[in-house]
Amino acid sequence: MKRTAISLFIAAVLCAATAFAQPKICIDAGHGGSDPGAVGNGLRESDINLDIALKLRSLLNADSNDSSGGGSWRVIMVRTGDTTVSLSSRTAYANSNGANRFISIHANAFSNTSANGTETFRYTNGSSNSRSMQLAIHDELVDATGLRDRGAKTANFYVLRYTSMPAMLSEQGFVSNRTDAAVLASASRRLDMAKAHMFGLQRHYGLAAYDPTQNVERGTVSLDMAEFSLNPVRLRARTTGDVARVVYLADDQWNLGESDNKAGKYEVRRRFYTVGARKITAVGYSASGRELARASRTVTVQNRDMVFTTASTTSNPVALFAQGGDQVAKVRYYANDTYLLGTSTNRGADFPVDYQFNFTGLRSLSAIAYDQNDNEIDRHDRDIRINP
Repeated sequence: MKRTAISLFIAAVLCAATAFAQPKICIDAGHGGSDPGAVGNGLRESDINLDIALKLRSLLNADSNDSSGGGSWRVIMVRTGDTTVSLSSRTAYANSNGANRFISIHANAFSNTSANGTETFRYTNGSSNSRSMQLAIHDELVDATGLRDRGAKTANFYVLRYTSMPAMLSEQGFVSNRTDAAVLASASRRLDMAKAHMFGLQRHYGLAAYDPTQNVERGTVSLDMAEFSLNPVRLRARTTGDVARVVYLADDQWNLGESDNKAGKYEVRRRFYTVGARKITAVGYSASGRELARASRTVTVQNRDMVFTTASTTSNPVALFAQGGDQVAKVRYYANDTYLLGTSTNRGADFPVDYQFNFTGLRSLSAIAYDQNDNEIDRHDRDIRINP
């Protein structure tokens, strides 16, 4: 690793005043949406960039929550999904949000597939802080990829020229080169690249390189909810590892409640005053309060007596499932409005029936709700594709 005495001295001098502050880091995943960037060997640059950027965000957040070492950061993201963002919007976002540093993550390509290696860029007339950050990240990144070192370079790229804070751009490797592409396709190597950016950023701010993911709590969370839900909604999730508490959010901003009852699938009941398609997110926290994982899906919330929640594509035998309100005593399931598939009485507002179909493919199914006097009070018809 090329950790020269000069670069370390520059980093220490330039960053001493801010080493104990909480810098705001703007992470820019290059390309996205209608612009996939470089394409080669089955890879799209925009996907690689976003994956590394999201991993870097998680690492910096974990570093902020870990008092054992490293630094404390505020992280903002130019994009968090496969969306189109113009170059001017990227720089305007970083500038208007008062970012202290700007890191743009990319992968390379060339018509000559022998071109290979890792390189980084700063603006041609960039500041000494831009150079310090670039050199620190460059050294770490070359070690992480294990690819040819193409050098720490300067360029007149738009995102480097029009950002008002120290900025750098990293090119991890070439998707057009088979050897580089194998490295770029690896999830574990992408994590190494994200760590390289974090380690370089730590060194740039005069901190020792520190990995907050070593010997830390880990876990996953997944939403245990169908695409349709009765109002009030039963929010449920499954977890693994060290997740001890789940907090539910609607549309990434409204807190719907939380639960620490793992045996009860972290269930929370919440009435929605605005129904229709809503984005539901489950955030898993450890006992120490650290965010470990999150999962999201769109759920269509409906005000009615019963909803038919079986997935639109399912396997045989089919788990027919409906949720019913207080007035529903039983649910009957039909195929093609003719063939009775089964009946379920109230089981805690769930009405399950398992049925083995002799014919698979697209089937027209109905769930019909009845009250205690056997009066039909609601029905839900759906086309469901059944796989063998």
